[in-house]
Amino acid sequence: ASYERHLDIYVKPGIGHIRLGDLRSTDLEQLYAAMRQIGPALPAKPTPMLQRIVEARHDALQSRRRPSEATIRRVHATISAALGRAVKSQRLARNVATFVEFGDVSAPKAVVWTEAAVREWKRTGKRHKVAVWTPELTGAFLDSAANDDLAVLWRLIALRGLRRGEALGLGWPDVDLDLGMITVRRALV
Repeated sequence: ASYERHLDIYVKPGIGHIRLGDLRSTDLEQLYAAMRQIGPALPAKPTPMLQRIVEARHDALQSRRRPSEATIRRVHATISAALGRAVKSQRLARNVATFVEFGDVSAPKAVVWTEAAVREWKRTGKRHKVAVWTPELTGAFLDSAANDDLAVLWRLIALRGLRRGEALGLGWPDVDLDLGMITVRRALV
C-alpha cells in the first residue's frame, strides 16, 4: 500500500512525464531534493517538480510533513528495481538509479540520560537527538503517571519497548488479557 502511495504522490508527479529512455540520474536527484523540501513551509520559488509533488498530495498545508530519508531511500529502491527490470528486459540500456549517491544517514547514537548528561545539557543547552532514560528516571516517570488515564499505555511503552505509533495502533482485538499478550499489527503515523 505504501509502495503505491509513494508512486502516486512522489514518482508519478515528479518524473512520470519523462520518457524512460530520457530519464537521467540528475532527474532522480532532483526528485529527492524536491522531496526533502516538502513541509508546511515551501521555498519562496518552488521548482516545477516540487509544485507537481505538492499538488499530488492531499494533506493540509499545516499538517504536511517532510518524508524521512528512509522514505526517500524506499522510493529510490522502488525506482531502481523498476529500472533494473527494464534493463533486464532490454527496454533500457542501463539503470540510471545506480548513479545516484546518498550520504551517510546512520542513526544517531543514543545517550543515556544520566545526571552527568543532564548537567552537560543544562550547561551547554545542546540536546541529543536520542536520549534514553535510566531505570531510575523511568521508574520516577511511571510513578508520577500512575494515576494518569494512560498509565497502562505508559507502562507498556516503557517496559516492553513499543514505539509510540505501535502503541497507538493497538486495538482491543490485538489484546489478549487471558494470555497476557498483545499483538502489534499496525502503527499510526
